[in-house]
Amino acid sequence: MADFVDSLESWFRSRPRITDLVGANNAARIYPDVPKQGMPLPFLVYDETGGESVEHLTNGAGLVRAMVNVWAFGETRRKANELAEIVKEELRPYKGAMFGSLVAEVSCAQHRDSGVDLPQDNSDTKRYWTRRVFDIWHGETT
Repeated sequence: MADFVDSLESWFRSRPRITDLVGANNAARIYPDVPKQGMPLPFLVYDETGGESVEHLTNGAGLVRAMVNVWAFGETRRKANELAEIVKEELRPYKGAMFGSLVAEVSCAQHRDSGVDLPQDNSDTKRYWTRRVFDIWHGETT
């Protein structure tokens, strides 16, 4: 089965409201699992933390639920929240083709949470973050 999060990252890179903040194309600061060290703010980190394939009594239904975390990082709590809201506004109503996957439904699975990463490497720079959790129902690909 193809990796759905590859389709999701390509989709993030195609959304002007997101790329206006995190950069576009190969320079986009959008990372699976963990950000690159020393990258400027803001940026996004995402991962797929769970999901399920829908089954009928005799066969699979061809539908998968992916639970995806998206962390928006910013220079301030407000900027992290704003980027997270843009991701939610772009992703939650989306239905249709997504770079090799067919998305049927997107919902915010949980309330957002937020925090701050303390400065490292003799720096005064804090990294504020806001996390949103999405349930994304998409077609099972082979």
